[in-house]
Amino acid sequence: MGGLKEGHTLLVQGAATATGQACIDVGRVVGAKVYATTRREKLDKARELGAEPLEYGDSKLRDLKANVVFDPVGAETFADSVDALGREGVLVTPGAVGRALVSFNIWTLLGKRGRIQGIGAAQASRQTMDLLIGMAASGKIRPIIDRELPLGRAAEAHRAIGARETFGNVILRP
Repeated sequence: MGGLKEGHTLLVQGAATATGQACIDVGRVVGAKVYATTRREKLDKARELGAEPLEYGDSKLRDLKANVVFDPVGAETFADSVDALGREGVLVTPGAVGRALVSFNIWTLLGKRGRIQGIGAAQASRQTMDLLIGMAASGKIRPIIDRELPLGRAAEAHRAIGARETFGNVILRP
């Protein structure tokens, strides 16, 4: 939805999230240079996914000149996401897993002729869905399962996700 193409630069904020990991996979498959942010203790795992890992808030973010930035985090990363954009770059956000009220320098966005694309309930095109289904079927998208827990331990799963202890999906089984 951000128009990512081969040779582009993609920044994924939140590499430890399931959507972040899917975006890393898509960027890698498309042929983009992929950077991804996460906490210090998860940098090696982001590298294993094929991304150039950066810690949240790394000063290198300002120099990325990314064509596309995917940011599901919210207030904690949004200003850095805007800073990381290149000329006519697109910041794609599905919402915010953190604080939803964001603050950033509007002149930075305008000076880059950048745009923010919200995709919270966006309908993907048939072409996009066919591409994603094909990537999944061929194993090019590799979901990471952090842990599987019985449904009775759902509170524990939510606590671990909220505490950012996970890297990937948490599966609850009946």
